[in-house]
Order: sequence, then C-alpha cells, then structure tokens
Amino acid sequence: MKRFGLGVIIGTAAGFALSLLKDENGNRLGKPLKEDIDEFQKASVNLVDGLNKAKKASQDLNAALPEAEKAIEGISEDVNTYQIHTERTIKNLQADAEEISKKFENDTKKE
Repeated sequence: MKRFGLGVIIGTAAGFALSLLKDENGNRLGKPLKEDIDEFQKASVNLVDGLNKAKKASQDLNAALPEAEKAIEGISEDVNTYQIHTERTIKNLQADAEEISKKFENDTKKE
C-alpha cells in the first residue's frame, strides 16, 4: 500500500508538471484537460438536476395516482350507466320501428 500511495503522489506530481509545459503553439498541455474537466462538471450538474426533476415528477405521479384511479372508476360507472340507458332506448326504438313497419305493411295491403 505504501508503494501505491507513493505511485499516486509521483503520478500526480508528474501530471501537474506536464500540465505546466507548453507545446509548440504556446498552449499549456493541461488546458484541454481542464476544459474537459469543466465540461464534465457541467454535465454532472445537469445530470443531478435531471435526476432531481425525474424524482420530483415520480413523486407527483405517485401522489396523483389515487385521484386518477377514482376518476377512472367514475368514468367506468358513467359508461356502464350510459350503456344501460342506451340499451333501453335502442330496444324502444327497435320496437317502435317494428310497429311502424307492421302498420306500413298493413296499409299497403289494404290499398
């Protein structure tokens, strides 16, 4: 473990020293790395924000589910009531149509 710690320290020091050196264009070698780290930090902040928003949305959805279930039950009851009502109306209309048809047939036979 001593050697690992020593290797980390030496690697860090070497990386820091290399980051201070400049290339042929006069740019420091560590500059692109710093930009990548900055972008990574921004991306991680955006990820955390996104996760927090997703968590909030999940909590809101869980809170709204009981109300949605009640609404669905109410709609289901309304549909059943409507079906019963329309079934009666349709039967009455069919009976009226048959009666009219019979009267029409009787009237045409008399002529």
